[in-house]
Amino acid sequence: PLVDVSLQCTGKNIGLKVSQQRLRPAGSSVPDMQWTTPACFRYGQGGKVETQCLEVNNTAKVVPLANAKACPDWVLGNANGAGYYVTRYDTALEKKLTTNVARLPEQEAVALLSDAALRAESGLMPVDAALEWAVANIRHPSPVVKRQAVSLLYAQRDVWLNPKQLKRKQDIVKKELLPLAVKLGWKVKPNEDE
Repeated sequence: PLVDVSLQCTGKNIGLKVSQQRLRPAGSSVPDMQWTTPACFRYGQGGKVETQCLEVNNTAKVVPLANAKACPDWVLGNANGAGYYVTRYDTALEKKLTTNVARLPEQEAVALLSDAALRAESGLMPVDAALEWAVANIRHPSPVVKRQAVSLLYAQRDVWLNPKQLKRKQDIVKKELLPLAVKLGWKVKPNEDE
């Protein structure tokens, strides 16, 4: 399943808009499937983290966040990385997550990156967003998360990128990966490719 999540904050009404559909590549004509998926979400607010579980089906619905006093700083769609679904976030929620990704535990950040890689490979995540997910997670304290982020970055093949995207990728390699590699003991050799 592909679970779509967006944050709905209007006054005191704070909730998640959720729905699901079959995960399929962009442009696929494979028919949708009907099922119910148990899903757990974590969200952070003012340094406190809450978890809320619910059932998601193919009909979009808004589920109130029971313990939210205000709009959360971030929402993660797969608490503990234990779900068997792929989460897709709206643009605003995705931005909140990339800003706060270093606060996530390793297993949740890895699940987040796995979802991003599947969505990017399926054409369900723009290349620009995949590059931003990669750079945000390269800054995560976990070496396992950093490795996943590098895999996501390199999955964005140079031949697929427009000039602006290629420059962004090269900048990430130069500013984020090279210093990390040197810190790990790698030595630059003349004419070495990336």
